[in-house]
Amino acid sequence: MCLIPSYSPFLNPVYECFPKLKTHIRRKPGLNTDELREHVKGCTYEHSSNNCQGWIEHSIQHFEVCLEKKPIC
Repeated sequence: MCLIPSYSPFLNPVYECFPKLKTHIRRKPGLNTDELREHVKGCTYEHSSNNCQGWIEHSIQHFEVCLEKKPIC
Protein backbone atom coordinates (compact mmCIF):
# COMPACT_ATOMS: atom_id res chain seq x y z
CA MET A 1 0.00 0.00 0.00
CA CYS A 2 1.18 3.50 -0.81
CA LEU A 3 -0.09 6.49 1.15
CA ILE A 4 -0.82 9.70 -0.69
CA PRO A 5 -0.67 13.21 0.76
CA SER A 6 -3.65 14.00 3.01
CA TYR A 7 -5.01 16.60 0.60
CA SER A 8 -4.14 15.74 -2.97
CA PRO A 9 -6.63 17.25 -5.43
CA PHE A 10 -4.04 17.01 -8.21
CA LEU A 11 -4.36 13.20 -7.99
CA ASN A 12 -8.14 13.32 -8.35
CA PRO A 13 -9.50 14.35 -11.77
CA VAL A 14 -12.88 15.17 -10.21
CA TYR A 15 -11.33 18.24 -8.58
CA GLU A 16 -10.61 19.60 -12.04
CA CYS A 17 -14.03 18.67 -13.36
CA PHE A 18 -16.09 20.51 -10.73
CA PRO A 19 -14.87 24.06 -11.49
CA LYS A 20 -15.94 23.69 -15.12
CA LEU A 21 -19.29 22.27 -14.04
CA LYS A 22 -19.81 25.12 -11.54
CA THR A 23 -19.00 27.70 -14.23
CA HIS A 24 -21.75 26.33 -16.46
CA ILE A 25 -24.23 26.12 -13.57
CA ARG A 26 -23.59 29.73 -12.49
CA ARG A 27 -24.59 31.02 -15.93
CA LYS A 28 -28.26 30.66 -14.92
CA PRO A 29 -28.76 32.11 -11.45
CA GLY A 30 -32.15 32.20 -9.76
CA LEU A 31 -33.49 28.82 -10.85
CA ASN A 32 -35.91 26.96 -8.62
CA THR A 33 -35.01 23.48 -7.40
CA ASP A 34 -36.50 21.57 -10.33
CA GLU A 35 -35.04 23.96 -12.92
CA LEU A 36 -31.63 23.77 -11.23
CA ARG A 37 -31.73 19.97 -11.24
CA GLU A 38 -32.44 19.92 -14.98
CA HIS A 39 -29.79 22.58 -15.65
CA VAL A 40 -27.14 20.57 -13.76
CA LYS A 41 -28.01 17.48 -15.82
CA GLY A 42 -27.64 19.50 -19.00
CA CYS A 43 -24.32 20.98 -17.88
CA THR A 44 -22.80 17.54 -17.55
CA TYR A 45 -22.98 17.25 -21.33
CA GLU A 46 -20.63 20.24 -21.62
CA HIS A 47 -17.75 17.98 -20.51
CA SER A 48 -16.15 16.36 -23.53
CA SER A 49 -14.22 13.13 -23.52
CA ASN A 50 -11.15 15.25 -24.31
CA ASN A 51 -11.73 17.23 -21.09
CA CYS A 52 -11.96 14.03 -19.08
CA GLN A 53 -8.88 12.52 -20.72
CA GLY A 54 -6.91 15.70 -20.04
CA TRP A 55 -7.86 15.71 -16.36
CA ILE A 56 -6.85 12.06 -16.00
CA GLU A 57 -3.53 12.63 -17.79
CA HIS A 58 -2.83 15.62 -15.55
CA SER A 59 -3.35 13.44 -12.46
CA ILE A 60 -1.14 10.67 -13.83
CA GLN A 61 1.72 13.16 -14.21
CA HIS A 62 1.87 13.44 -10.42
CA PHE A 63 1.88 9.71 -9.60
CA GLU A 64 5.64 9.19 -9.87
CA VAL A 65 6.44 12.22 -7.73
CA CYS A 66 4.10 10.96 -5.02
CA LEU A 67 5.58 7.48 -5.13
CA GLU A 68 9.03 9.00 -4.66
CA LYS A 69 7.63 11.01 -1.71
CA LYS A 70 8.78 14.28 -3.22
CA PRO A 71 6.85 17.49 -2.62
CA ILE A 72 4.47 18.47 -5.36
CA CYS A 73 4.64 22.13 -6.33
